[in-house]
Amino acid sequence: MWMTDEEFDRLVAQAQLMPGAFSINLAAVIGRRVDGRRGSAVAIAATVIPLMLLFLLLVAVFSPMRHWDLFESMLRGMRPALIGVLAVVAFRMGRSSKVDLSFLWVPFVVAVAVGIFQLAPLYILLLTVGAGFLYGKFLR
Repeated sequence: MWMTDEEFDRLVAQAQLMPGAFSINLAAVIGRRVDGRRGSAVAIAATVIPLMLLFLLLVAVFSPMRHWDLFESMLRGMRPALIGVLAVVAFRMGRSSKVDLSFLWVPFVVAVAVGIFQLAPLYILLLTVGAGFLYGKFLR
């Protein structure tokens, strides 16, 4: 195997900390690991160019349909399925991580802070970084 699960998880975490689109960030960090700056550039291009072409094709095909009731209903119906898929991916990644269930309250607090109290995600990020630092420094 060219990359262990633990190394991949570390690269995923690194990509999540970078500003911008996650898939592009992940391509950049994996490409860099494989072949330095050149690998990073190739991986970014290999991620961005096909996605741009696919996006342009989808816009051209679906743009005339955007006001159809059936099309709008289809998109509304896809939202719960997308949430379910993301939940399954998050659950599977969580199982392989070193985080135990005592930290399960964190995503719920973040959801309440953003959804109900309209707290900016940047403030949440800064608070969690500070809390993680304090936890690692004094409690572990």
